[in-house]
Amino acid sequence: MGLLPSSKPGLHRSARSERGAPASEEHAQVTRSLTRGGVALLANSGLTAALGVAFWLVAARLLTTTTVGRGSALVAALLTVSGLSQVNYARALSGLLPQAHRPRRLLARVYGITVGLSFIVGLASALILPKISKDFGYVRGDVVFIAIFTVSVGLWTIFNLEDAALTSVRRATIVPFENGTYGVLKLVCLVALWRIGDRGSLAVFIAWVLPLIAVIIPVNLFLYLRAVPPSAARPAEPMRRSPPWLRYDFVGYLLWLAGTLPLPVLVLITAGAANSASFYVCFTIASAIDLLCLMLGNSLTAELSRTDGMMTPATRSHLLRVWAAVGFLAVVIFAVAPEVLQVFGDKYKAAGSIVLRIFMIATLPRSVLFMGIAIQRSRGNGPAILLLQAIASVGTLGLGLALAHSLGAPGITVGWLVASCAAALVSMLFLGRGGWRGRGSRRAPRPGLAERVPWAAELPGFNLLVTRRSARRRSLGPAQAMATVASQGDGLPDEQARSGDVMPRPVVMWEPSGDTMPLPVVMWDSSNK
Repeated sequence: MGLLPSSKPGLHRSARSERGAPASEEHAQVTRSLTRGGVALLANSGLTAALGVAFWLVAARLLTTTTVGRGSALVAALLTVSGLSQVNYARALSGLLPQAHRPRRLLARVYGITVGLSFIVGLASALILPKISKDFGYVRGDVVFIAIFTVSVGLWTIFNLEDAALTSVRRATIVPFENGTYGVLKLVCLVALWRIGDRGSLAVFIAWVLPLIAVIIPVNLFLYLRAVPPSAARPAEPMRRSPPWLRYDFVGYLLWLAGTLPLPVLVLITAGAANSASFYVCFTIASAIDLLCLMLGNSLTAELSRTDGMMTPATRSHLLRVWAAVGFLAVVIFAVAPEVLQVFGDKYKAAGSIVLRIFMIATLPRSVLFMGIAIQRSRGNGPAILLLQAIASVGTLGLGLALAHSLGAPGITVGWLVASCAAALVSMLFLGRGGWRGRGSRRAPRPGLAERVPWAAELPGFNLLVTRRSARRRSLGPAQAMATVASQGDGLPDEQARSGDVMPRPVVMWEPSGDTMPLPVVMWDSSNK
């Protein structure tokens, strides 16, 4: 065993100095990105809703009720099949892309997996739907429809994933222009089909999917040529397999679908068609606010993933702005709920006012829930993600069904509210248990160690011990761990720091001194035994 004396004194760096407040430029960049992205996503939600309503109003004026009904059913089937085929990457991508070793390759891989699955599931759905539902009987055996529907599922999947990709690379300001262009092109395509005489059952569906081609191509060229870097800006480990939290997130996503999509059907079964119609309008408004919170949460996940999930002043300010915006929307819609429903008719106003108001009360705890899931997603905390989504979904179904028999549609809404509050409370408990510090905070030495043992802070090699322990937990290789040590100045001999092929073992020897306590001296075992 050869012992080499330490060539320079070690300097202990606490977790605060290592992970303290960000530099002013980085802080300004994060603040600017979250603020602009938040405003853009808020504008995107309003623009998408307005153009969507305009599309269906124009369709109702130009086409027959039967044609519009069949078209809306096909669009609903498209959205459902594509949503399942995305296997939750529309949410998870914001936590994966900022940490990827090769972001472009990761995005291409996600596209390949989800689009391939979309083609398979889309083809199966196009063949099965006419057999299980008489509403789709008119397309039975139609080869043209089968081909169009299969390709459309893949296009819609890319259209959804590119929004998540733009948000992940701080390009959320493009999202409203992308979706606005698509909304306008839908209207133009619908009117053009009507003018050339195509007013059949597929007119609405073709107008819905044909503009996707004009939007997807330029947006993805921008993503691959400019927005998404070919390699990570900061050192990142190659991802040899999917992170474990993705599995938890996907199961939670399935629970989320089970706790939201069946609600209008449950109201139809328990309260009748009249109450179901008013409930669906209220549910659509609440779902639009949920979608806004989801997109703002994706933006937060992307920023937190760059700091290992550690909250900064900029991200805390973003949280407050999100909750303030959602609270403002909820208060306004709560106050004018009867007037909003009056647009649809007196029956909607009478049956849906209380339902819409309960939904608006639930929007604030649900925004807390969405932000909590976004924070846990940035830290790779899969069990927490699954737990939060399970509480919201299972609670809504269980309590909602129990109350629906006695209260009708408001019972389902009360279950939604109570479950959302419970999930929001658990989310805040996660943050209260040190959740503001990020995934790497617990790997730092305990605060106050230098104060309790004064000589430990100046002990040569002290930071190396911490780095070795962190490297084992993160599965870093010897070269990467030694590069980390060398960059921090831990007293490692220079020739071994440069080689990076061994991990010397610190050996503490005690030198006699005139004091009552011997002085510690660190030597290095270069034999690596």
